[in-house]
Amino acid sequence: MQISLIRPIYPKINKLNTLKQTQIQSNSKFELGNIQPHFLGIRIARSVCLIFEDGSIEKLDSYQAAAERLGVSGDVMYNYLRTNSKAKLNGAICTYSDIIEKKNDNGSTEYDNEAIEQLKIRAKIQGISSPKTDKINAKYKKQIYMVSLDGSIKKFNSRAEASRETKIPTGGISNILNPEHPHTATRERKTFISVYDASIKDKNGDLILDENNEPILDEKVIFGIRKMLSKLPVPQIVSIDKDCNVKIFQSRAEVVEKENVCPSTLDWNIVCMARKIGDKTYAKLSDVILKDDDGFAVFDENGDYILDRAKIEALKDIAGL
Repeated sequence: MQISLIRPIYPKINKLNTLKQTQIQSNSKFELGNIQPHFLGIRIARSVCLIFEDGSIEKLDSYQAAAERLGVSGDVMYNYLRTNSKAKLNGAICTYSDIIEKKNDNGSTEYDNEAIEQLKIRAKIQGISSPKTDKINAKYKKQIYMVSLDGSIKKFNSRAEASRETKIPTGGISNILNPEHPHTATRERKTFISVYDASIKDKNGDLILDENNEPILDEKVIFGIRKMLSKLPVPQIVSIDKDCNVKIFQSRAEVVEKENVCPSTLDWNIVCMARKIGDKTYAKLSDVILKDDDGFAVFDENGDYILDRAKIEALKDIAGL
């Protein structure tokens, strides 16, 4: 079964730039002002923070100002911030300010020391690694894990290998791995993380290896990923009849087509919970799956959700089936 992504896939920017020029020249009714800036390839201004080795932080209004401050070109700074491809740039860590800032309850803003420390570790400001260690880190930054909601993990040597096996485009995998796109996953509740980011590191940001010279998996990171996946919406819908028989549909559209149910009536039934439609009631699959004490879904040996019979009985009784 081919896996589709939650994130939408936008047209290529060069085509949209062509569209922009065409609309300007033809003066058509199409309003350019209605196009979102990222569609037109416009670089939206975001303030940038520079973190220096002495711990000082300098905040600038734009990436152009940050580039001028460090003596690099605007394109170099923009690509650095967009891809996060380098640890330091001319002796400073550069990051968008919203990444290391947090808002207090009173509306004031302060720097998030934990986020800053993580950036320092990644940039190795606290120490210098040997070329051998840098090579090991680089190797495992290319390798990736695919993590599922049930906690299963699969390792791939590259994004291309993962794409070939999962049928997910490499661009889609890259979007999930992009640190600027957190909480992104496939519809099947799987996500990707680099082996480097999923492993235990020392204070300098270097991987800690086991006796087989393999990175040691950080269980806290995997637990956090599962927690994130558990909060994502489950697209499937279930029908429940008077005998508590459950049928799973992959989407709302499938229910409408196969059960001949009015879409608005189905939506009303799901939102209001356990309303009767004919001789059945309908609910989100996430409302009837069995969960453990940590709030994670429980799976059987085939990797399928285990249903909570008590919840199903309760929904049937409320609906008056």
